[in-house]
Amino acid sequence: MEGKLIPAYGSSIQNRISYARSLNESFENSIETQSTKHVAWTLKIESEVLVSNSKNVDAVVKFVGTIILDGIDIASQTLKFIRDLLVLLLKENIALKQSNITWISKGAELIVSIQNSIQKRLEIIASSMPFTIADYLKHIQECSLSLLPRVSSLFSKDFDLQIVVKSIIAVIISCIRFPCSSESFFTISSCLTLILNETFLQKESMSSLSTDLTIYKWLLMWPKDLKRACDCSFFFHASELIPLCLSSIFNSPKEAYRLPLLLQALMSPSFSLFAENAEQPVAQEYKRQIHDWLNSEIINPLCRKVESDLRLHIHSVVLQQDLMSDTDLEGSDIVSFLSLSPMRVWDEFIDISGKVTCYLNKTFYDLSTVTSHDWRVYAEMRTLAAQKFKLDLQDPYLPISAHFSSGLDVLEIMRNIHIFVSKFAYNLNEQVFIERVRDQKYLMAINIGHITNSIRSHGTGIMDTTVDYASKSDF
Repeated sequence: MEGKLIPAYGSSIQNRISYARSLNESFENSIETQSTKHVAWTLKIESEVLVSNSKNVDAVVKFVGTIILDGIDIASQTLKFIRDLLVLLLKENIALKQSNITWISKGAELIVSIQNSIQKRLEIIASSMPFTIADYLKHIQECSLSLLPRVSSLFSKDFDLQIVVKSIIAVIISCIRFPCSSESFFTISSCLTLILNETFLQKESMSSLSTDLTIYKWLLMWPKDLKRACDCSFFFHASELIPLCLSSIFNSPKEAYRLPLLLQALMSPSFSLFAENAEQPVAQEYKRQIHDWLNSEIINPLCRKVESDLRLHIHSVVLQQDLMSDTDLEGSDIVSFLSLSPMRVWDEFIDISGKVTCYLNKTFYDLSTVTSHDWRVYAEMRTLAAQKFKLDLQDPYLPISAHFSSGLDVLEIMRNIHIFVSKFAYNLNEQVFIERVRDQKYLMAINIGHITNSIRSHGTGIMDTTVDYASKSDF
């Protein structure tokens, strides 16, 4: 049929595919641009907070009326880039660039950072919000009142229309005088739509009034807009990216400061998707996966890395090898993770340094019980961990050496008490039991250290048994 428009379905698919590929290639530049805007916005918000503390109403109005809205705009644009990338690549079955995984994580962290910056200043925002809204409502009121003298001359022949227009202006002024709410905004917006035309106002005034009305809406709805712009629930639908994002942070220890922000972004789906029932199986499974990925990608590799670093450092000294510079360089990177403050992950706090400390305490204790002759090496490793990583490891309170090889055991003495009495003498000066001379090169001696080691190995319960057995023995 002539003149009928037929949609080019194939061309739209090709356009979507080409856009997805271009977005995949330029995603890094897009997030870098948003990061630059975020840095400028952060510097601006910090400086404006100082100004707002000076009780300058104009500065407070500027702070709340423009900077908060700019932050929400940056967050919403960043979120749009991430969602568009993931949705289009999934729809068209296009592989995601490996480098974009890190930038998706950085984009989510940027969004959370903006949310934290605004929430940290809620006290200033709450105290200055009435002044901010009143400033824009004042201009709307002035524009509305300026129409009253002109209504009679413009509608001199239509008395009923004069009454309608004056009634609309009265409704606007009444809504402005009442507390701000979404209902009052929609009422003012509807009334202004009825009377805004070129016969009443000039184009410049119309533009200014429309801008004030738009900003008034933003100021009234900004909490909902902030929540919507900072919703990182896309991680729930793209959960395969979570371990990769955590792994990218672990492979860049100097960027360990990103981990708390990423964890906060990962908790976003629990608030948006499971707000009604946080105990449902889907929510619990998602939480369990986050904990498992945090352990497998960050905590467990970090524990093994710290242990390996300590062993290499100690063995390089023992073997007199030149490995000190490498271990020092690697250890300085590990410290950035260990110096992180405890992080809240839903209903618990994760302390990375505490997790590493528990791992090292358990490992050193288990190995010390198996190879007790290496007690000095593990003692040096505990000291090095305190100096290098600020980790407070506990003393396992095991015997400092294998007392069976350095002296007789108390239980062995009690089993052969008659032989001990006949072969040993007591030195009052040195306070030790020493073997009598029998033409041998070496003499066996027993002091308080050997007795202490026996008590550590067998427990204090042997003391009563030993005393009772010795008192009943017939020498």
